[in-house]
Amino acid sequence: CQYNVRDMGFVDLEDQTYLLCLYLDSPFTDSDVQNFNRLLQTELQGTNVRGQAIHVTHQKTHPALSWLNETTVVSKPSLLLVNSAGKIYTFPAFDKSKTLEKQIRSTIADILSSPFRETVQEKIVGIFGLVLLVEGQDDGKNEKVRQDALAAIGNIKAAMGTLPKRIARPPEFMTLSRKNLQKEKLFLWAQGLSDDAIIEPSMIIFYGRFRRMGPVLTGDQITAEKITSMLSVIGADCECNLDRSWLQGEMMPAKWDREQLEKLSAQLGFDTEHPMTKIEMSQILRNGNQSNRRNLDFDAIKGLNFGYQEIEVTFDNLEPAREDYGDIVSNSQEDLVSSGDRAQRQPPLEQLEVTGSPQASAERVPMPVVDEDEFKLQNPLYVIGIAGAIVLIVGAYFVISASGKKQ
Repeated sequence: CQYNVRDMGFVDLEDQTYLLCLYLDSPFTDSDVQNFNRLLQTELQGTNVRGQAIHVTHQKTHPALSWLNETTVVSKPSLLLVNSAGKIYTFPAFDKSKTLEKQIRSTIADILSSPFRETVQEKIVGIFGLVLLVEGQDDGKNEKVRQDALAAIGNIKAAMGTLPKRIARPPEFMTLSRKNLQKEKLFLWAQGLSDDAIIEPSMIIFYGRFRRMGPVLTGDQITAEKITSMLSVIGADCECNLDRSWLQGEMMPAKWDREQLEKLSAQLGFDTEHPMTKIEMSQILRNGNQSNRRNLDFDAIKGLNFGYQEIEVTFDNLEPAREDYGDIVSNSQEDLVSSGDRAQRQPPLEQLEVTGSPQASAERVPMPVVDEDEFKLQNPLYVIGIAGAIVLIVGAYFVISASGKKQ
């Protein structure tokens, strides 16, 4: 596969979208609803957020009303942001003394960006991934998590040369301090966190198009080994046997303009927005039985490595039966067998003994021993030799006969 997991993280297959719902009531009309729908569409272009305006009186059967009923929101108009899991983020009531259109534009800008998130978004474009510490209340625990993260980043740096596909820059580390938690309430909500409930430090890994790799780690869950394991998935081949959620993690609401996408495509070597790219990656994600994929736990990924390993393999039986060898080489039509059929002939993995040697040895197939009593007249070389001797004898006879006649 020409892609790794990081590559796939930069392609938006539109299956990790957010929905921004604008709820209207009287005195707004159906015409106003259409106008606001156009406004939402324009403001959310180039993002992973979709907009929908709903008139709660004229559209009483609209499915988006179920989200409104789950909240304590009473005043209209109002906005709700819903993620792909159905979780709801509410916004303060609109100020009636200000223009509604301007307030909607301002809210959308806050949803898509903040100074902190802009920094994260700029960094992850050119690096392996980003390890983010969300500080807890205990400075000692925060420092331990910081050291674990730096150790994990060091492990990845040491293995960068063995990646199946080269990534120029290693992971980086950032901190979201406690003093900025209130400013990033929407960011924390998207990660399943609440700014007023964060006691223990949390660790989040981002890659690709502002995607989260795996779950959010909290407190004692955070170790250098787990961080290393999660980071290693980012550099893995895209067709590794991982659950889809590892290949296309949850995205943050964000906007990617044309200039960013062009820069990104030049760096990756393929157009992230091309329909054929999206079709190919969708096919990769569909391949394989999801029920056979690994579960979302660290045991499933801790054995992943960045590239090939050279190991020596030996077979249980080094002396294959002679008739088996003959079946392989005697029929010239075997040259036409497809590579897939040949793969089926290889012994099952459970029959291989891995010795762990750092050097690879070629797979050796013993050549059959030909005994002297098996060298019979049917051997082509023997027949050619006899025929040659006969020709020489006959030629000598005619030469001698011709010489006698001349005398």
